[in-house]
Amino acid sequence: MDFITVYPKIEPAPNLRLIWRRVLTLILICGCAACGIVNLCVGKAPWSLYAIGGGVVFWAVFLYHPMVEQSLIKKFTLCILSACGYLILIDFLSGGPVHWSKLVVPIVLFSLLILFILVFFIRFKRQKHNVFPLSWVFLISLAVILAAAFGLHLSFTWPIIVLAALDGLLLLLSLVLYLKPIAREFYKKFHFN
Repeated sequence: MDFITVYPKIEPAPNLRLIWRRVLTLILICGCAACGIVNLCVGKAPWSLYAIGGGVVFWAVFLYHPMVEQSLIKKFTLCILSACGYLILIDFLSGGPVHWSKLVVPIVLFSLLILFILVFFIRFKRQKHNVFPLSWVFLISLAVILAAAFGLHLSFTWPIIVLAALDGLLLLLSLVLYLKPIAREFYKKFHFN
């Protein structure tokens, strides 16, 4: 017995947003590569690193869209952390005596920690799936604190002291109030079955 299909064949429609994102990413990669090649040919100061860093920040803010765990908090965290990385790059490349990123980056990090403490611990049940951006900020803040403690390009200034206090407060609140739910979220993420 032969079956005759009477339904029309469904053609998948092109996803214009995905196409534009890929085209813009390709243009961005070609532009960054062109800046690097021109800088290598001309020589002098490594100005292309400014353009490449700006391209990475543009990609993180506007073009990066993961298929899994896409949330506003994760996107906001990625934007802020990439901007902090770009500030450090600019400060490092300028090479002047003013190292303003040593002051600005800890202030931005502790502001982000204050925001996360408010968002997570006031509405934890609705936000517990966003624990991984919080852990990124926690670990980066911990790295900044340890770098200041060991004297690696940082010293204990008031932003780092506030960052250390907020980092400790975040760890204490997490352990006291929500240890089991946070451990469950990490188990969901890193299960090995």
